[in-house]
Amino acid sequence: MKLSIAALFLCGFSASVHADDILTFPSADLVLGQNGLTGFLESDPPTATSLADVADIVIDTATGKVFLADVENNRVLRYPDKDTLVNGNAAEYAFGQANLTSKASAFPPTATSLSGANSLALDSSGRLWVSDPDNNRVLMYTSAVTRTDPAPAASIVLGQVNFTTAGAPGLPDAATMSNPVGLHLDANGNLWVADISLNRVMRFANAASLANGATCSAVLGQASFLSSASGTSAASFSSPIDLTTDASGTLWVADQNNHRICGFPSAASLANGSPATRVLGQPDFTSTTSGRSASRISSPTGVFAKGNVLWVLDGGNNRALRFAPLPTLANGARATTVVGQPDFFTSNTPVDAKHFFSPFVGILGDNDGALWIPDQARRRVLRFDPEVSVRPTVKIKGPRRVTSKRGRLRITGKASADTSVASVTAATGLVAHSVRGLESWKSRIRLLPGRNVVKVVAVDGLGKRSRPARMIVLQR
Repeated sequence: MKLSIAALFLCGFSASVHADDILTFPSADLVLGQNGLTGFLESDPPTATSLADVADIVIDTATGKVFLADVENNRVLRYPDKDTLVNGNAAEYAFGQANLTSKASAFPPTATSLSGANSLALDSSGRLWVSDPDNNRVLMYTSAVTRTDPAPAASIVLGQVNFTTAGAPGLPDAATMSNPVGLHLDANGNLWVADISLNRVMRFANAASLANGATCSAVLGQASFLSSASGTSAASFSSPIDLTTDASGTLWVADQNNHRICGFPSAASLANGSPATRVLGQPDFTSTTSGRSASRISSPTGVFAKGNVLWVLDGGNNRALRFAPLPTLANGARATTVVGQPDFFTSNTPVDAKHFFSPFVGILGDNDGALWIPDQARRRVLRFDPEVSVRPTVKIKGPRRVTSKRGRLRITGKASADTSVASVTAATGLVAHSVRGLESWKSRIRLLPGRNVVKVVAVDGLGKRSRPARMIVLQR
């Protein structure tokens, strides 16, 4: 699901991410889908500011664009740069619909329609993958970050032979799906799909190059492509719903009905039906009882790994749990942090900035250390930013979009912090540029032909990192 580990760290400042800064029971600082942090209204017909049964979220690292799967409205919404968002911000674009006020579900489906859009994955080239469970398929849209055409058409379909078929398979095989939900792109371009009704996980190698209706490369949870029975062993699932990979290449699967998270080290090289060797939420692979504690979960609905940290959406307990550090965790280990509840034994659901109700599939930690959680039953997405009151700030002087005929451009700006400014860094993609000065800084940016996205970040004396200041430079 979401960005691959490689794509997530394309920004040149990945070492400054504060994955440990989310503390137990934080307050959200931003809400989308509602005007404030105590609302949960639904709009019918939908609008550019409303959500209904929201699920997954991904963020483009280059532009900060935010994508949300609005399940009940059969659409995926795209929002402006995350650093400019305010409560109730309007979306700027929709996939699956012709506009921002429709929620049609076409039958038979087409290349422009969605029915129950659910999980998302976005690669560094702007290709957006969307699970379309009611049509038993997965769609891929090119140039998702920049598209403006109405009713955008998908370019690739998996799970169906074409864009106009929708049926579930009578018998499973390597090319069909039944109610696919969770998606994840790993660092090597493999697309992982949680094929929930067939109790399996499918791997599609080099997904961006596949033809419509392509067969998958491997399957986990089943001994072959032709079986679909549920089970409780280390080699089986019962309604796997979401997945992610960590920095070591371990695939983590939310095995919903077994109330556990299964880990498959070196997953991309595993043979069909290989067993998991890691398990969280249960003490071992023979236990499947739900619970509510630091080590027991109930109906997990989402997972997201970043480096050696794993976040789990514990849907049945209305909370998110943090497990770390992954390389040294024993099976059945305790979570270190809980979000959405004041402790590991409570499950309250008031409508406020601290709680959520029935969170589903989407959970994301962004490059600035904030945690994003879709609060499905409350028709909203919450952002928990651990540094909202103490971050340093950085600004670029002058316009944010510039056209230059030169190969280099001089930029200047200001930085400030509650303590002191320790450093200011500037980069274009993975290319770092020298910066002189701190509170008043300047840098000469080397430009490449075409579009250059310049990001500037300040770090204070405590190691806190500012939100990036961005500048677009077109070199002609």
